[in-house]
Amino acid sequence: MSYFDLDDILADNVKVPTRFNFTVPGLGYLENNPNKPLNKNNNLDLPLWLAKELAILEVIDDGGQNHLIELLTPEIFHQRVTNIIKSDGTALDANALCPYFYTIYEQWAYFYSSNKLSKLAVDMLKSRGVAINNYASFKSNSTSSKTAYFNESSVVDFLQTLDEFEKKLLYVSQESYRHMKNYLQSND
Repeated sequence: MSYFDLDDILADNVKVPTRFNFTVPGLGYLENNPNKPLNKNNNLDLPLWLAKELAILEVIDDGGQNHLIELLTPEIFHQRVTNIIKSDGTALDANALCPYFYTIYEQWAYFYSSNKLSKLAVDMLKSRGVAINNYASFKSNSTSSKTAYFNESSVVDFLQTLDEFEKKLLYVSQESYRHMKNYLQSND
Protein backbone atom coordinates (compact mmCIF):
# COMPACT_ATOMS: atom_id res chain seq x y z
CA MET A 1 0.00 0.00 0.00
CA SER A 2 1.22 3.43 -0.88
CA TYR A 3 0.74 6.05 1.82
CA PHE A 4 -0.30 8.73 -0.67
CA ASP A 5 -2.37 6.59 -3.06
CA LEU A 6 -6.02 7.58 -2.73
CA ASP A 7 -7.23 4.22 -4.09
CA ASP A 8 -5.20 2.36 -1.44
CA ILE A 9 -6.66 4.55 1.28
CA LEU A 10 -10.21 3.97 0.02
CA ALA A 11 -9.60 0.23 -0.34
CA ASP A 12 -8.34 0.05 3.25
CA ASN A 13 -11.64 1.58 4.37
CA VAL A 14 -13.78 -1.14 2.78
CA LYS A 15 -15.75 -2.76 5.58
CA VAL A 16 -15.30 -6.46 6.31
CA PRO A 17 -17.34 -8.64 8.68
CA THR A 18 -15.81 -9.50 12.06
CA ARG A 19 -16.85 -11.24 15.26
CA PHE A 20 -15.63 -10.13 18.68
CA ASN A 21 -14.27 -12.94 20.85
CA PHE A 22 -14.46 -10.86 24.04
CA THR A 23 -16.74 -8.28 25.63
CA VAL A 24 -15.02 -4.90 25.30
CA PRO A 25 -16.20 -2.13 27.63
CA GLY A 26 -16.87 1.29 26.11
CA LEU A 27 -16.92 0.23 22.45
CA GLY A 28 -20.71 0.15 22.17
CA TYR A 29 -20.58 3.34 20.10
CA LEU A 30 -19.45 1.17 17.18
CA GLU A 31 -23.00 -0.25 17.26
CA ASN A 32 -24.67 3.08 18.10
CA ASN A 33 -24.85 2.17 21.80
CA PRO A 34 -22.67 4.82 23.49
CA ASN A 35 -21.34 4.04 26.97
CA LYS A 36 -22.24 0.36 26.57
CA PRO A 37 -19.89 -2.59 26.10
CA LEU A 38 -19.42 -4.37 22.80
CA ASN A 39 -20.50 -7.89 23.70
CA LYS A 40 -18.76 -11.14 22.96
CA ASN A 41 -19.90 -12.89 19.72
CA ASN A 42 -21.23 -9.62 18.25
CA ASN A 43 -20.78 -9.40 14.50
CA LEU A 44 -19.66 -6.02 13.27
CA ASP A 45 -18.43 -4.65 9.95
CA LEU A 46 -15.14 -2.82 10.45
CA PRO A 47 -12.82 -1.05 8.00
CA LEU A 48 -10.18 -3.44 6.68
CA TRP A 49 -7.28 -1.51 8.21
CA LEU A 50 -8.82 -1.74 11.69
CA ALA A 51 -9.98 -5.33 11.31
CA LYS A 52 -6.48 -6.49 10.34
CA GLU A 53 -4.94 -4.79 13.36
CA LEU A 54 -7.53 -6.16 15.79
CA ALA A 55 -7.33 -9.65 14.28
CA ILE A 56 -3.66 -10.00 15.20
CA LEU A 57 -4.17 -8.57 18.70
CA GLU A 58 -4.10 -11.38 21.25
CA VAL A 59 -5.80 -11.23 24.64
CA ILE A 60 -4.93 -13.46 27.58
CA ASP A 61 -7.89 -14.73 29.58
CA ASP A 62 -8.74 -17.72 31.78
CA GLY A 63 -8.89 -20.06 28.79
CA GLY A 64 -5.48 -19.01 27.46
CA GLN A 65 -4.53 -16.73 24.63
CA ASN A 66 -7.10 -15.77 21.99
CA HIS A 67 -7.44 -13.13 19.26
CA LEU A 68 -9.62 -10.11 20.07
CA ILE A 69 -11.65 -10.50 16.91
CA GLU A 70 -12.18 -13.11 14.23
CA LEU A 71 -12.26 -12.06 10.59
CA LEU A 72 -15.32 -13.48 8.88
CA THR A 73 -15.36 -14.24 5.18
CA PRO A 74 -16.51 -11.23 3.11
CA GLU A 75 -19.00 -11.79 0.30
CA ILE A 76 -16.31 -11.45 -2.38
CA PHE A 77 -14.71 -14.70 -1.15
CA HIS A 78 -17.90 -16.78 -0.96
CA GLN A 79 -18.11 -19.95 -3.01
CA ARG A 80 -20.69 -18.43 -5.38
CA VAL A 81 -18.24 -15.70 -6.41
CA THR A 82 -15.37 -18.19 -6.66
CA ASN A 83 -17.44 -20.39 -8.98
CA ILE A 84 -18.23 -17.43 -11.25
CA ILE A 85 -14.53 -16.50 -11.41
CA LYS A 86 -13.54 -20.08 -12.23
CA SER A 87 -16.18 -20.53 -14.92
CA ASP A 88 -16.05 -17.10 -16.61
CA GLY A 89 -14.30 -14.22 -14.90
CA THR A 90 -15.73 -11.72 -17.38
CA ALA A 91 -19.26 -12.49 -16.14
CA LEU A 92 -18.51 -11.20 -12.64
CA ASP A 93 -19.64 -7.70 -11.68
CA ALA A 94 -16.53 -6.87 -9.64
CA ASN A 95 -17.56 -3.25 -9.14
CA ALA A 96 -20.89 -4.22 -7.55
CA LEU A 97 -19.17 -6.60 -5.13
CA CYS A 98 -16.41 -4.18 -4.20
CA PRO A 99 -15.02 -1.19 -6.13
CA TYR A 100 -11.53 -2.24 -4.95
CA PHE A 101 -11.96 -5.94 -5.69
CA TYR A 102 -8.35 -6.78 -6.63
CA THR A 103 -6.87 -4.72 -3.81
CA ILE A 104 -9.00 -6.54 -1.24
CA TYR A 105 -8.09 -9.91 -2.80
CA GLU A 106 -4.42 -8.97 -2.68
CA GLN A 107 -4.52 -7.85 0.95
CA TRP A 108 -6.61 -10.83 2.06
CA ALA A 109 -4.28 -13.28 0.27
CA TYR A 110 -1.27 -11.61 1.87
CA PHE A 111 -2.83 -11.58 5.33
CA TYR A 112 -3.66 -15.31 5.18
CA SER A 113 -0.64 -16.26 2.99
CA SER A 114 -3.04 -17.84 0.52
CA ASN A 115 -1.55 -18.83 -2.83
CA LYS A 116 -4.98 -20.16 -3.82
CA LEU A 117 -6.59 -16.70 -3.54
CA SER A 118 -3.68 -15.09 -5.37
CA LYS A 119 -3.93 -17.57 -8.22
CA LEU A 120 -7.69 -17.08 -8.47
CA ALA A 121 -7.31 -13.28 -8.72
CA VAL A 122 -4.52 -13.60 -11.30
CA ASP A 123 -6.58 -16.02 -13.40
CA MET A 124 -9.54 -13.65 -13.26
CA LEU A 125 -7.38 -10.69 -14.25
CA LYS A 126 -5.96 -12.65 -17.20
CA SER A 127 -9.41 -13.48 -18.56
CA ARG A 128 -10.81 -10.01 -17.95
CA GLY A 129 -7.59 -8.38 -19.18
CA VAL A 130 -8.13 -9.80 -22.65
CA ALA A 131 -11.64 -8.34 -22.75
CA ILE A 132 -10.41 -5.01 -21.36
CA ASN A 133 -7.73 -4.85 -24.04
CA ASN A 134 -10.26 -5.66 -26.77
CA TYR A 135 -12.63 -2.95 -25.54
CA ALA A 136 -9.75 -0.47 -25.24
CA SER A 137 -8.85 -1.19 -28.85
CA PHE A 138 -12.50 -0.77 -29.84
CA LYS A 139 -12.85 2.55 -28.03
CA SER A 140 -9.64 4.03 -29.41
CA ASN A 141 -10.45 2.91 -32.96
CA SER A 142 -14.22 3.37 -32.88
CA THR A 143 -14.29 4.91 -36.35
CA SER A 144 -12.74 1.83 -37.93
CA SER A 145 -14.42 -1.30 -39.22
CA LYS A 146 -13.94 -2.93 -35.81
CA THR A 147 -17.26 -1.51 -34.67
CA ALA A 148 -19.02 -4.33 -36.51
CA TYR A 149 -17.54 -6.85 -34.06
CA PHE A 150 -18.81 -5.19 -30.89
CA ASN A 151 -22.28 -4.54 -29.65
CA GLU A 152 -22.13 -1.05 -28.10
CA SER A 153 -24.49 -1.96 -25.25
CA SER A 154 -22.43 -5.04 -24.32
CA VAL A 155 -19.32 -2.84 -24.19
CA VAL A 156 -21.03 -0.41 -21.82
CA ASP A 157 -22.42 -3.26 -19.70
CA PHE A 158 -18.99 -4.84 -19.33
CA LEU A 159 -17.24 -1.55 -18.57
CA GLN A 160 -19.66 -0.92 -15.71
CA THR A 161 -18.50 -4.16 -14.04
CA LEU A 162 -14.85 -3.04 -13.82
CA ASP A 163 -13.29 -2.35 -10.45
CA GLU A 164 -10.97 0.66 -9.95
CA PHE A 165 -7.79 -1.23 -10.92
CA GLU A 166 -9.39 -2.50 -14.12
CA LYS A 167 -10.58 1.03 -14.97
CA LYS A 168 -6.98 2.23 -14.73
CA LEU A 169 -5.91 -0.71 -16.90
CA LEU A 170 -8.54 0.24 -19.49
CA TYR A 171 -7.39 3.85 -19.50
CA VAL A 172 -3.72 2.89 -19.92
CA SER A 173 -4.64 0.50 -22.74
CA GLN A 174 -6.68 3.17 -24.53
CA GLU A 175 -3.82 5.65 -24.21
CA SER A 176 -1.37 3.08 -25.58
CA TYR A 177 -3.59 2.42 -28.59
CA ARG A 178 -3.99 6.16 -29.17
CA HIS A 179 -0.23 6.74 -28.99
CA MET A 180 0.41 3.83 -31.36
CA LYS A 181 -2.17 5.14 -33.82
CA ASN A 182 -0.62 8.63 -33.71
CA TYR A 183 2.85 7.17 -34.18
CA LEU A 184 1.80 5.10 -37.17
CA GLN A 185 0.01 8.05 -38.75
CA SER A 186 3.00 10.33 -38.26
CA ASN A 187 5.25 7.90 -40.17
CA ASP A 188 3.01 7.87 -43.27
